[in-house]
Amino acid sequence: MENNESKSVILQSKQEVLCLLFIYCAHLDHKFCEKEEELIVNEFGYELFSLMLSVFEETPEVEILPLLLKNAQIYFADDLAIDELNSELLRIFEVDGKVCRFETSFKQFINNYMNQL
Repeated sequence: MENNESKSVILQSKQEVLCLLFIYCAHLDHKFCEKEEELIVNEFGYELFSLMLSVFEETPEVEILPLLLKNAQIYFADDLAIDELNSELLRIFEVDGKVCRFETSFKQFINNYMNQL
């Protein structure tokens, strides 16, 4: 890709979206800890974790959030699904024993974003 075009990532399932979202959220506090990785692997399996970690590492940072938001609109479209999403976010944020300001702000952002759709 010599012309600096990034490859387009297509997430194929709700599980892929959640796994990538968990990985993204685990990095919000700039510390991807063992407990976060363990939760993600236990929840999604090592194969999906490895695949989504590769997507996370190979996708430019400025493209990850838009990718997640676009796919969240598909899989978390109604109020019940938004509640599920909030519960899932809380799980990954709490696993390391503390919820930092970045995580709290991100949860609020996602909630506002999803409720405006």
